[in-house]
Amino acid sequence: MAKPDTLYLAPLLGITDACFRQCFTKHFSGFDRAIAPFVKTLSGGRWKESKVLDLDPRFNQALPVVPQIISNNTEDFIALANHLITLGYKSINLNLGCPVPMAAGRGRGAGLLPHQDFLREFLEQIIERICVPLSIKTRIGFQEPDELEALVEMLNQLPLETVAIHPRTAKALYSGEVDLDRFDRIVNKLNQRIIYSGDITSYEDYKALKKRYPQIQDWMIGRGAVRNPYLVETIRQCGRDVFRVPFKPFYEDLFEAYLIRGFTRQQCLDKLKAIWFYQANPTLIQRSQYKLAKKTRQLDEFLNLVPLLETGQ
Repeated sequence: MAKPDTLYLAPLLGITDACFRQCFTKHFSGFDRAIAPFVKTLSGGRWKESKVLDLDPRFNQALPVVPQIISNNTEDFIALANHLITLGYKSINLNLGCPVPMAAGRGRGAGLLPHQDFLREFLEQIIERICVPLSIKTRIGFQEPDELEALVEMLNQLPLETVAIHPRTAKALYSGEVDLDRFDRIVNKLNQRIIYSGDITSYEDYKALKKRYPQIQDWMIGRGAVRNPYLVETIRQCGRDVFRVPFKPFYEDLFEAYLIRGFTRQQCLDKLKAIWFYQANPTLIQRSQYKLAKKTRQLDEFLNLVPLLETGQ
């Protein structure tokens, strides 16, 4: 019997934090692993403790997690990686895909892709000096769609654990279609274990991609799973209907989890709203409901809106 594919929860900054991962796994099923949203290095081998706190093993027992670092400084990366290793992590992910101008425009994330010589030395030094496997999450380019393809020969020489690829340039953000033609060329040349990431929003999307890339056994889903929490289990069930539970208990548990982590009630509510707006389909939810959700200041008022996501009213 063929081994089931591995499904990863993608890192969505501000959304898929430890509280979300814990509560999502409790109420919905299907994911095998998660890549955590990135922690940014600071100069002098420093980092924000609040960001690393999200990777505390006490808060990450529900789903195996790979921590992700965004950096363009070898010493700073190694300092943070070694700290995460002392927490018990067995692998580290380097973010080479962040498209946000504040990061990419300053030579981090996808902004490293055009700098082939620097990136080669950066990766080689990291791999040599940390004692756990390194994986990368990347795009096909920063400004141009051929930048990752130009790096394939170099990447093939490195002992990377996995290479997760989102087939868009950073410049494209999340607009337009994924560039599968460019991804085809990369897949045919890259000898690393590839994780496909990008625009899997239905079982049909997964099925079509699996047919096109039967050699890929690792898939990363982010926005599609946040919008439809039943998506991953539906993929596991080969498109068959799965048992559906109300969204409301998930939001109640998530609110409580944020409270326990020390957020104020208003901060907890704001974080729930961010996820609600992410999930809400504008074609199903009336504009008046968006406005009402933005204005509400009470948890009970907000939770009364949640069933709209399930019914499409």
